[in-house]
Amino acid sequence: MSRKKKIVFTVAAALLFLLFAEAVARFAVNYGNRLGNFERRKTFEAYQDKEWAGQYFEDIEDCAAQRGKRPGRFVRYLMFDLGPDCATQTVNYAGGTRKTWEPEIVPDDKAKIYKIGMFGGSTMLGLGTPDDLTIPSHLSRLLHEAGGKDVRYLVANHGASSYDFTQSLMKLVLLLREGERFDYVIFYGGTNDIDNSYEAGRAGALYAEKAIRNKLEGGLRGQLREFIKDQLNSCGLCKGLAVLSRNTPFLEERFTPFLVRARDFIHFKEGAGESEGDIARFAEEIAANYRQSHDLLAALARAYGFRYAEFLQPTLLYNDRPVGGEEIIRNVDTRLSDEKLLTLYRETYEKLLAMRLANFFDTSDSLLGRQKAFYVDAVHINDEGNAAVAERVFAALKKELGLQAE
Repeated sequence: MSRKKKIVFTVAAALLFLLFAEAVARFAVNYGNRLGNFERRKTFEAYQDKEWAGQYFEDIEDCAAQRGKRPGRFVRYLMFDLGPDCATQTVNYAGGTRKTWEPEIVPDDKAKIYKIGMFGGSTMLGLGTPDDLTIPSHLSRLLHEAGGKDVRYLVANHGASSYDFTQSLMKLVLLLREGERFDYVIFYGGTNDIDNSYEAGRAGALYAEKAIRNKLEGGLRGQLREFIKDQLNSCGLCKGLAVLSRNTPFLEERFTPFLVRARDFIHFKEGAGESEGDIARFAEEIAANYRQSHDLLAALARAYGFRYAEFLQPTLLYNDRPVGGEEIIRNVDTRLSDEKLLTLYRETYEKLLAMRLANFFDTSDSLLGRQKAFYVDAVHINDEGNAAVAERVFAALKKELGLQAE
């Protein structure tokens, strides 16, 4: 065999080996997100000493298998919503909602029924915690403890991953259209309004909107760009290397920061192209978009006779910082190293508060002063974090719900 043929053969063999290794790694890493779940369970401080953690992580893999690896489904007018139903010990989805804690003893037939719908993104949905330890479940428990046997609170968790305020509002509109009625609706979030807008470079953008726009409007170049991005984000070898790096002392300090910057670069976030001077304008547009949806919610409340409240969620992206065992998040969540995004968060936060919207509560400080790890990334929190937020929501609502003397 000639030298040229040997080189060609060697290169071809190496490429085939890499393709095979990537296929194996992609299956092992992405199948039910097993590697990510294993890392969180074993190394994230917020999950240590949690009796429920082992069963929970088994159940989310079981749920993924029941759903056929389909985390979401297309829904007309919303673009996407929760995936198919699943039933496990700690993770249960049915009819587009997640199971919420209810008292074991059902009140008598004369008890007043009070329906509460809770809307938001994955933090409202409760990703990272069992059914009974989500924000809606904690709130349901607080309401029933305070309300006694004469009233039953039916708290429905309508959260959906990546939903911003407007998308959650549209979900409410569709539920009302189908005949659902509520006494009270609660919206919780704020981060997806900023993240989705930053990703697409447009205020009010939905999750993955840029990918759809590129496929419809971007021509061959846009489609190729999205294909490359999808492949890089799905790279099994890359994810395996990242997990190995941030959990190996020598590599954690020397190699992980480079991987974080590289991952941030390949996300191709349009907002990263904004100049420093344009960030304030962008924040103004995001806040203005939020206000339009707020005004629509107020009009719906008047038309359908329900009361409502909006709560701004806590996050490490406003003015908080990781404490103790949360430091690993810096090596996982690229948002914490994106200075433009951090500035956009702070600017948007200030503009939202300056609007002084009715029934709008700033609960972003719910976890300030914590002495232990609650965060599992820049926005998602564990069961104790959910409990702290639920306490703030309950404190804001109990007077209106007749649970506190005038």
